[in-house]
Amino acid sequence: MKQFIFLLAFILLIGCSGNKKEATPQQQSEPQITEVDVTVPTVVCDMCEGTITKAVEGLEGVKGIDVDLDKKTAHVKYVAAQTNIETIEIAIADAGYDANNRKRNSDAYTALPACCKND
Repeated sequence: MKQFIFLLAFILLIGCSGNKKEATPQQQSEPQITEVDVTVPTVVCDMCEGTITKAVEGLEGVKGIDVDLDKKTAHVKYVAAQTNIETIEIAIADAGYDANNRKRNSDAYTALPACCKND
């Protein structure tokens, strides 16, 4: 009888320990997505939107960008471990547009189509 109770307790112990959920490797490595709004005061048209989008989407870790012409902002989603706001601002400035307090690259600005220039 003692052996039966011991065996039953052992089976219950093993059965209950199997209910723990462990994180899968995929769950453990979920990247942290950061979202930021970048002010782009010199954006004026759809071509500007396309140029900025192309420049930022080319960065490693960027998961999405939405340029709002009316608000003059670029909403960017990115993996914080792969890029940062400074890199995003530099990419926008190197495309010829002001980004937050970072001034545009003057050579890139000169190369923009006339519709994209605001002076």
